[in-house]
Amino acid sequence: MNIKLAVTALALFTATFAQAGQTPSYQPAEKKKPTLTPTAPLQTQSKTADKIQVQTPIRVGGGEAKLVTASQMKSTHRALIAPTDALTGAALSKFSLAFTNGDHKIRRISVLQTEGKADAAFADQDSNDPFSFNGGWYKAGYPMASVTGVGGGEYDLTLPAGPTGYVPVLAGFSFERKQGTDANVRTIGVRLTPDNRKARVTLIDDQGLDLRGFENYVAAGFALTAAPFGTVEAMNVTAAVAAVELADQEFSDKGPRNFSATVQIAWVPQASILKRASASGSIREIESGTSPDVSDCEDGGRIGQLSCLAGAEQAQEKIVLTGFLFHFGNSDHHLEKLAVDLKPGSGRRSVEFQDSDEGDPIQWFVDYVGVK
Repeated sequence: MNIKLAVTALALFTATFAQAGQTPSYQPAEKKKPTLTPTAPLQTQSKTADKIQVQTPIRVGGGEAKLVTASQMKSTHRALIAPTDALTGAALSKFSLAFTNGDHKIRRISVLQTEGKADAAFADQDSNDPFSFNGGWYKAGYPMASVTGVGGGEYDLTLPAGPTGYVPVLAGFSFERKQGTDANVRTIGVRLTPDNRKARVTLIDDQGLDLRGFENYVAAGFALTAAPFGTVEAMNVTAAVAAVELADQEFSDKGPRNFSATVQIAWVPQASILKRASASGSIREIESGTSPDVSDCEDGGRIGQLSCLAGAEQAQEKIVLTGFLFHFGNSDHHLEKLAVDLKPGSGRRSVEFQDSDEGDPIQWFVDYVGVK
C-alpha cells in the first residue's frame, strides 16, 4: 500500500470514530455459562457474576539470565521436549514452529513451559501432521504466572499484579480453536500493553468478520492505540472452562471466530532491563526499528555482561520478547511456518510467517527488552 494513502486512510478512519465518540470495537454479549471446578493444583478461584475468575499464584525468584534451548525435529500435534536445563522462571527469547509436509489450516499453536519442559503444538483439526520446533528462553528464576481466556478476533487478558519493581515479559503462549475445527490465519499475535496490565491476543481469519477498513485498523492496532477488534467471552478462566466456552459457540455473537488463548508471563526486575526496543518489516528480515546489539568477537566481544562463547564469531545481547504480531496483507492463508528469532544484518531471516509459496505480502512487528 502506498505510504501516503495509508496515512491518509488511517487519519480519516480515526477521525470518523473520534467524531462519533467511538472506537472500532465490539461489545461482548452476556451469556450464562456452566460452572466447572478447576483441577489445576496451582490455581485459586473466585466467582464473579457467571464467570469463574482464576489467577495463577506467582513464583518468586531472580538472578542472572542463562540461555536455555529446546528442539525436536519431528513431532505430531504436541510435544513435551526436554530442554538443556529445566524451564523454571524463564522468559521467552525465540521460537520456531514449522510443518514438515506442507502448509495447513490451524487449530492449535502453542509455545509453553510445562513442568520444566518445552510444550510445543502445531496442528490442524486432524492433529496428525509432522512439525519441527526450536525455542530459546533466558532463565533467571523470574516470578511466573499465566492467564487464559476465550473470545473472538482480538481481546485483552488482564494480568495478575506482579512484584513491585518488576515488569512483565512473555514466557509462553497458546492459541486453540474449537475441537474438530480449523481455519486459515490472517493475523496472529500476543502483545503486552504499555501499562503492563494486559496481554492482547489476536487470531483472525476472513470468516465471520466484516474486514472493511481492517488494514487501517491494523496499522493503529500494531501500536496498541485502538480498542481490541473483537469480543471477549470469558477472561482469566481455567482450561476446562475455556474448552466449554469453545464447544458452546464457535463464533461470537458479533461475528469473529472464537479461540482460547493462554499467555504465560515472567516478571523481570526493572534493574535488569538494559533497553526496550521494537523491530518490524514487510519481508522476513528486520527493515525498521532497533536490531539486537552484536559485537565481533575479534574486537573483544562483550555487550554488557555478555561475552563470546567458545568458537563464536559474534556476541549478541540477551533479549526476551514482550510481544509479536503477524499479518497477511491480501487474505487469510494456511500456515507452514511461524517463527521469531531476531538476527541483525542483511540477508538474515528474523521471522517466518508463510504458507508454502512465501509469495504473499506480510507485515510483522516484534517488541523486546534487553536483559542482563
